[in-house]
Amino acid sequence: MRRIKEILEETGSDKVNIIAHSKGGLDSRYAISCLGAAPYVASLTTINTPHRGCEFADWLLKNAPDVLKKTITEKYNRKVCPPPLRRRVPYIRSVGVKISH
Repeated sequence: MRRIKEILEETGSDKVNIIAHSKGGLDSRYAISCLGAAPYVASLTTINTPHRGCEFADWLLKNAPDVLKKTITEKYNRKVCPPPLRRRVPYIRSVGVKISH
């Protein structure tokens, strides 16, 4: 968040638009949602960020009981993106399309 404040001071802007790649998108979401960066961020655009986790998590969720999946999803989403922040900072994501030959 220190760098965001430096950029705002250098440019005289009120907010920044963050474009983040891969894990940087997860880090940015966390900073906005949990570390107080939301007032300084106009938008977050992520590119190739693993919002859905990894293959093991996919396997686990595919094989876990529905009640466990619902509990995990609700707790994670409350922590990473609480409802008030979802309305204040727009999230835009860009994903690749897997092409098989």
